[in-house]
Amino acid sequence: MINIGQIVLDNFRKNFEITENDIGSDAVLKKSMMKFVTRTYDIKDFGHLCVMNMEGMLGLMKMETVILVPLDKDVPLVDFDYISAMGKETYIAEFYRYMLKEYPEEYVSELAKCPEQYPELGEYNSGEHWYDSEKYYCSCGKTGKKSADKFTQITRAYMDTFCKQVVKMEKCDREAKTAEIRRFAETLVAKGGPAVDTFKKMFGEEMTRRIVLENMYGLKRL
Repeated sequence: MINIGQIVLDNFRKNFEITENDIGSDAVLKKSMMKFVTRTYDIKDFGHLCVMNMEGMLGLMKMETVILVPLDKDVPLVDFDYISAMGKETYIAEFYRYMLKEYPEEYVSELAKCPEQYPELGEYNSGEHWYDSEKYYCSCGKTGKKSADKFTQITRAYMDTFCKQVVKMEKCDREAKTAEIRRFAETLVAKGGPAVDTFKKMFGEEMTRRIVLENMYGLKRL
């Protein structure tokens, strides 16, 4: 198991003030022999961070989802996922173009180099989804066995590169950027995705909407 959340926190703490939020009973959710532990953070002058860990199948399946939500900087929305199940590991890094203006091509190119250090890893195909066209080409999906150390190094490379880019960017219009993030989050709830569909089956539509908007993306419900 890798610890993507800690890697993200360690990188952002170098330049940003971070405060953990109290999300009450949402911090630990249990259903159908599955346990979800969620922590969320405010990152001053950047936005929101959600770190969610899931364990199921009597410990045979583990997953970590980390979502970096930029609200004060016009940089990509970032989603990391790591799944370990029955000896197989999957790693997904997604950079979304919910932007006020296009992200500089040189920055996207820098990020695209991060997973190239391990060409032996297999490519992971999660199927077709409505948001595929919204992802920058620096996103990746990798799979392998006993590959946690490699996925850790890829994450460190991504975060070292991304944080340096974030620091260079000027602050943006928070209201306008939040509207872009809300457009993604609301569409995700409406159209679904692998994780959201699972949550809907387990916790229902209304609770899923609250978890997605408030905890995952740091948005106030309208």
